[in-house]
Amino acid sequence: MTSNAEREWVAMLIAVQEGRPPVPLLDDAGIAELLRSRPRIAVIGASADPGRPAYGVMRTLRRAGYDVVPVSPGVEEIEGLRTFPTLADAVRETGRVDIVDVFRRPEAC
Repeated sequence: MTSNAEREWVAMLIAVQEGRPPVPLLDDAGIAELLRSRPRIAVIGASADPGRPAYGVMRTLRRAGYDVVPVSPGVEEIEGLRTFPTLADAVRETGRVDIVDVFRRPEAC
């Protein structure tokens, strides 16, 4: 199989396993184009602890100029940004996001 065919096959398997229609997976060029478009990125499991990977990724994204929406129940603010307890709350109050970056254990998702 080609790389694109493999991506499509994996996307289809994931969709079937999760009981939903297939979601297209982007190739490297598609990912680069999406990132160049300056997408709005939600960080699920955002952390105020500088020792956590989620903190470093969120900070790096912000420094690169991305609009980042932190999602973390029990935390009111991270680096001056209001946090939201759920992704649904964040979208309802601030608008849609283009990418969701998840820093949670699978069983918590």
